Amino acid sequence: MAGLSATSVAGLLGGLAVALAAASPSPSAGTAASGTAEIPAAHPDAPPPGHTGGFGEPTCHICHAEYPLDTESIRVALMGVPEVAEPGSVHRIAVLVRAGGTVAAGFQLATRGPDGRQAGSLRPVGRGVAVTPGDTPAGEVQFAHQSADGIGDVEREESMWTLEWTAPSDPIDVTWSVSGNSGNGDNSPFGDLVGTGSAGTRVR
Repeated sequence: MAGLSATSVAGLLGGLAVALAAASPSPSAGTAASGTAEIPAAHPDAPPPGHTGGFGEPTCHICHAEYPLDTESIRVALMGVPEVAEPGSVHRIAVLVRAGGTVAAGFQLATRGPDGRQAGSLRPVGRGVAVTPGDTPAGEVQFAHQSADGIGDVEREESMWTLEWTAPSDPIDVTWSVSGNSGNGDNSPFGDLVGTGSAGTRVR
């Protein structure tokens, strides 16, 4: 991602090398032992809207909950987020999820003003990203996320998605909320890691 300036998410700056302990074998999605509840299905093409962790929302951890949220084994970062932006300016943003042993990965991102309403607009870049509108208490909000083409299927340490953000036409303080998921590829909510972060942009 040459030419992008890095913005820290949740205290992350620069070197993101981390190690992920190997997860134990897990049951497949949709199977359940006798007398237990059915395991929630995976969402490879689109997580449900409203799971960024911002503005009182849950995160991907609501399903992928075997390990604690935001462990040191996963880092989620936004690259290219401006600290200050001119009204109507366009910025290319990258979402990075870094965790050893990742086979499938995803994210959800939203940009909102202080009142929780949509701030600016998000546009996918490439087939690995999609944008889905979702209803929130403050109104309809755009949620950027991985598409089915963007989850991956080979073991790796780093996953990245690219999108464009157009700043609002009026001055406003924008909050970026992101949740990222590193999955082990077994199509279940077990053995996965979830991280979150946020950033801010002043449109002036």
